[in-house]
Amino acid sequence: MAQMNWVYLDNAGGQHRIGMYHGDKTKHLLIYCGNKIVQIDFSVKETTFYSFFIEDELCEVHLVKDQYGAFGYEFKINKEANTPLNQQRKNILRIERKQFAIGIGIMALFIVALLGFNRYQKYKKAYDAMAESSIMGHLTPDDVSTLQQNGRFSNVTFFLVQEQGKPVAHYSFYTSDSLLVSGKVSAPPSGKLLLPTGFAIGDRHQFKAQYLPTNPSLHRINFYEPSPATIAKYLEESIATQQLLHPENTATYNSCLVNTIKNNKHWLKLSTIINQNDSKNNKNEYLRLIRDVDIVHLIAQQCGI
Repeated sequence: MAQMNWVYLDNAGGQHRIGMYHGDKTKHLLIYCGNKIVQIDFSVKETTFYSFFIEDELCEVHLVKDQYGAFGYEFKINKEANTPLNQQRKNILRIERKQFAIGIGIMALFIVALLGFNRYQKYKKAYDAMAESSIMGHLTPDDVSTLQQNGRFSNVTFFLVQEQGKPVAHYSFYTSDSLLVSGKVSAPPSGKLLLPTGFAIGDRHQFKAQYLPTNPSLHRINFYEPSPATIAKYLEESIATQQLLHPENTATYNSCLVNTIKNNKHWLKLSTIINQNDSKNNKNEYLRLIRDVDIVHLIAQQCGI
């Protein structure tokens, strides 16, 4: 006789012992729960199952006959049938799914808002960079994006003239169709045509320009990409300023110091040398530069004391 036993734990933690007897010859079946018989059947010779309730839970005992005539037995909880407890489960599941969907929706909105904020920050950063490096300060972030995607490059040259006693920088460049594009920048009340790099616009200084082929008036000038000749002029001005403000050093030493800073830091650092005497902050920035541990070592090594 086949005999099986299972233990079912209800939601309150109570234990229910389920047992089954299945005769080897008669195939009579008996199923009990605790001390209560819940099912009796006779001559059970084929695959089948029996249902009964333990409190509100619909339970099943399955008998499965294999190809050799042997039986397997399994105890299951039926959570699909239309019982009050299963309806309650489905309601709870619907509520949980709704809450989950709301949570996902809130998270999605947060992600969208975050992506939107990041996009705004990128546009703002692009706009700020454009405003710093472009004369055409009225360009919008969309204009900058259009230039980045469809723009072409050219070299722009500045020409300094005096108009009503103030310096004015005219500039021009040619498009790939040999169209001449020009503009000008007037000096602010301070009288200086300073660039965001710290250098002043000089006569015949050249920079890289980007323009829209279908509308060349939409262009910008990148002051962070001067021509090699313009960098050479920055270097020449830096050496002259260093010699003027530090006559106690030899011309050879001052020239070596400036070249060492340019070659081992960046050409942008030349503006620190040129403007070292303009303000207290500029002076402190210059002192930090020449007292940099690496620069001190290189100057001592290459220029002598």
